[in-house]
Amino acid sequence: MNEAKRTASRKRPTIRINTYTSTTGATIGNAYSDLMSLAEEMRDWASNMEGTGLENTEKYQTVSETADALDSLNEAEVPASLAELTVTYQETLPYDKRRGPSRATRRDNCVAMLQQSIEALQALRDAEGPPLSEEDLQNLEALADDLQETIDEVEGLEFPSMF
Repeated sequence: MNEAKRTASRKRPTIRINTYTSTTGATIGNAYSDLMSLAEEMRDWASNMEGTGLENTEKYQTVSETADALDSLNEAEVPASLAELTVTYQETLPYDKRRGPSRATRRDNCVAMLQQSIEALQALRDAEGPPLSEEDLQNLEALADDLQETIDEVEGLEFPSMF
């Protein structure tokens, strides 16, 4: 019986999921801000490996390539006519609040934010009611394409472990 209690107490959740509601403008801005923060972290990590024995390793190359890819992202411009759509997205975080999410999890959270923004744009496009103007429709399609391009670029990035 004692063993069963110990086993049951060890099976705690390892992640928690928080749900947020915001506007497309804020959600997209936050996602790109978080991606730029990841780029800076990866660039700092690569810089710290330069001049050491790690500079010629596969890990250095991966870290450097990831930093370059994140640095090269161009933030999508959200037209004012599309900036106030409501977006609901979920973020995955460690259950233990003392630990921060991994870099890969932070990237995945950004992808989720951008994906939910695309879905909000598509819902507006497909909504019944007064049709969108040709200009708004073009802006919507261009923004959705820019966001999807960013998602495609960051989804395949590798974030190696520290050790």
